[in-house]
Amino acid sequence: MAIGDASWTPSIERDKKRRRKSVKTEEKKKEEKEKKIRKIQEEKIIAEGETYGAGIAPV
Repeated sequence: MAIGDASWTPSIERDKKRRRKSVKTEEKKKEEKEKKIRKIQEEKIIAEGETYGAGIAPV
């Protein structure tokens, strides 16, 4: 959109930037949350040890 365009307003551009930033922030938060969950699950597996799987004999 050009500045001379009658339908262009600075507020539209600000809104677009705000939405893009919001989406990016939400995606980053989601990735961080998923990373924390994976880390917790990995720590839990390490602490418990493998309890089921191919080649694991019952104790």
